[in-house]
Amino acid sequence: MIFKNHDEAIRNIRMALDVNPLSFYSNTILGLSLGIAGQLKEGLEKAKLGAAIEPSSYISQCYLACLYHWSGKYEDAVETFEIALSISQRHAYALTFLIITYLDWGKKEEGLALFEELVTRSKEIYISPTLLATANAALGFETQALHFVNQACHEHDPFLALASRCFPDSISLRTLPGFDQIVKTMKLQD
Repeated sequence: MIFKNHDEAIRNIRMALDVNPLSFYSNTILGLSLGIAGQLKEGLEKAKLGAAIEPSSYISQCYLACLYHWSGKYEDAVETFEIALSISQRHAYALTFLIITYLDWGKKEEGLALFEELVTRSKEIYISPTLLATANAALGFETQALHFVNQACHEHDPFLALASRCFPDSISLRTLPGFDQIVKTMKLQD
């Protein structure tokens, strides 16, 4: 969900939690939204609650891992991403953000090994070009990253809307030379 501001999104999710405070999904999404808004402490608490309520949920584990990563808790992030990967049969979303976690942690070899897995899988199954762009950008492969940004625009990849605006793990993507011009072709609303 893309709102004009984080406060609106957070307010709406809190209203959902007023109705059902034990919703793993609402707690998880609130945690993610708080994290995106820079409120990492409360975001991490909500994401932990979401994962505790439904530990077998890929969504709760993956977003909890993101919050650990954004909080600089790399070991916890890796451990939780591995849970998400095992639940999801190594979903590309979790794989991409685990790559970025390793890179931010200073473990480039581990990140590169997972990148090779992502590239190999992309030859066998469809993987969002935005995820491929994000991984390439994080590794500094600008030409390949821009290729996948163009592909994402051409395919109207819905994840590009989120990655192009606010997702912390896609900062290296958003700072690519020419990225803004390419994304403008999607004519996303402000």
